[in-house]
Amino acid sequence: NMEIFADLIPLAAKREYIKKIFHGYSTMELADAIHTLECFFEHDGSITKTAAALYIHKNTLQQHLKKIALRTGYDPRSLRSSAVFYVVLYFYQDIHLTGFCKA
Repeated sequence: NMEIFADLIPLAAKREYIKKIFHGYSTMELADAIHTLECFFEHDGSITKTAAALYIHKNTLQQHLKKIALRTGYDPRSLRSSAVFYVVLYFYQDIHLTGFCKA
C-alpha cells in the first residue's frame, strides 16, 4: 500500500531520505547494505535463512547488520527501526526502476 503515498513524493526527496539514513556510505556500500536488507526482509528477519540465501555464515550476517546499525543509528533487527529500512528499500527500488525506464 506504500504506492498510495510514495508515488506523490518526488525522486529528489526519496534520494535525500536515503542519503540521510545512509550518510557517509559510498555507492557500493549502499548497494551492499540494500542487498543485505532486501534479503533480510524477504526472509522475515530470519538470520539463518538470510545467511543461507546470501551464502554467508550467520555470524557474518550479524556483523553486517550490526555495522548497518552503528553507521545509520537504526538497527534493522529492531521492529521499531524496520519501518525506516522498509521505506528506504521502497524508495531505492523506485529510484532505480525509474532510472532504468528513462534510459
